[in-house]
Amino acid sequence: MILGNLPTLTFFYILLVYFIGGITQGILGVGLITVVISLLSFVVDVKETIIDFDVHHGNGTQDIFYENENVLFISTHQYPYYPGTGSEQERGKFNNIFNIPLPAGISSEEYLNVFDRVLKKLDEFKPEFILISAGFDAHEDDPLAQFNLKTDDYFTITKRILEASKKFCNGKVVSILEGGYDLNALRDSTKRHVDALLEFN
Repeated sequence: MILGNLPTLTFFYILLVYFIGGITQGILGVGLITVVISLLSFVVDVKETIIDFDVHHGNGTQDIFYENENVLFISTHQYPYYPGTGSEQERGKFNNIFNIPLPAGISSEEYLNVFDRVLKKLDEFKPEFILISAGFDAHEDDPLAQFNLKTDDYFTITKRILEASKKFCNGKVVSILEGGYDLNALRDSTKRHVDALLEFN
């Protein structure tokens, strides 16, 4: 089986943001995570979840999978904020879109408490494969948004996702780097994210 040949955890260090209708709406690149999910769905019939903790809403990813009952898209993001999408009313054709819009200025503690909703949704959906859209622009030092996550929060967030993955997909998790515009915060947060991945593996 194809999934059996995948490494338990993979970290792709690739910059990407959003892609829709042939026009990039983010700062860089094409949404590779949508390509990965689409190829995976073509090769093998599994239930997949995308967890996007980038500070910007993943509007392109949402649009592509809006009517796909086998893909659950979960996004925590600053709202209202660019690109203007990501309200709780955007739920997908099969209730497979789960947006968690959050206000500017949210603290680290508040965010981690809200993240329990992500884990609860995973419990309900029971995915066989998880992809992480790992954006680090929710860091308190990032200049493009107004979240206040700390570097070590990314270790905690990642570890919680991985622990949840044990129940459903035996650690089958792929992480793809997205945003992050303070280079020091991006470096340090990415390291803590990878630390959690390696510790789990």
